[in-house]
Amino acid sequence: MDNMKRMMIKTLKKLINSYKECMQIYGDALLRGGSYGCA
Repeated sequence: MDNMKRMMIKTLKKLINSYKECMQIYGDALLRGGSYGCA
């Protein structure tokens, strides 16, 4: 059971990190004034 929890936390952290990266890239694009539609 403990192993499952650890795996879930690892996966969640990965998801959050990739989401943060996406938001950073998106924010940078917006700051540059280059709005790419809904990309």
